[in-house]
Amino acid sequence: MTIIINGVYKTGTTTLVNLLRNNNIECSKIHSSTINNDTIYLTPIRNQKEILLSAFFQDIHIPGYKYSIFHDEENINLYKKYRQTKGFNQDRYFREKYFKINRDKLFIDKLYKLFVNYNWDNEYHLINKYHIARINKIDNNFNKIPFKKNAYYIYENKEKNIKIVFIDFKILNDINIINNMLKELNINKQILKTEKCNIGETKFYKNEYKILKELLLNNKYFDENYYDFLDNEIYDIK
Repeated sequence: MTIIINGVYKTGTTTLVNLLRNNNIECSKIHSSTINNDTIYLTPIRNQKEILLSAFFQDIHIPGYKYSIFHDEENINLYKKYRQTKGFNQDRYFREKYFKINRDKLFIDKLYKLFVNYNWDNEYHLINKYHIARINKIDNNFNKIPFKKNAYYIYENKEKNIKIVFIDFKILNDINIINNMLKELNINKQILKTEKCNIGETKFYKNEYKILKELLLNNKYFDENYYDFLDNEIYDIK
């Protein structure tokens, strides 16, 4: 069966792809809810507010995103111009522009206000409920997404030869659980080591990411229960 990583942006899909490929397991990745027959879909699910914070910093230097600190007409046009300039790396240019900013407390305060006051509801590519709700409508055999905390749940449609695996983001670095999942899926491969990639703590914005995350934690932005983000109308929590 074909293996496809199918999840919302910033939910560990890149980590999962590398985890499988580096252990000789063929797979591909899509960020949509298209479901085809004869396919295994691996769908990581992460705390919604963590997704938003991760995306906020991932795109912080790209003017086209409304939540970018460079989102203004001048920078948008500059980015477009450099993008069309052969041999010019527009992403590196704006990363370097970011480094030139005095990233002091006033800057952190600016980031904090921008992040918490931004209306994220229209960023459909980042919102769990939109992606999951569409998957939920594809197969009428279940009414809610089956989800296990700190584990995974395999949903199977035998008629169409489809398996959809809903994976708690928190287990992506647990080799034993991932190997159990592969065994249950009849994938005769073993994961020998975990993969950490596309991690905020390693990026050019890592210092500000850590500071803002700590500030949000102190100000009770994140839910007290990690799983409070799960919508009872969409998820059946096991």
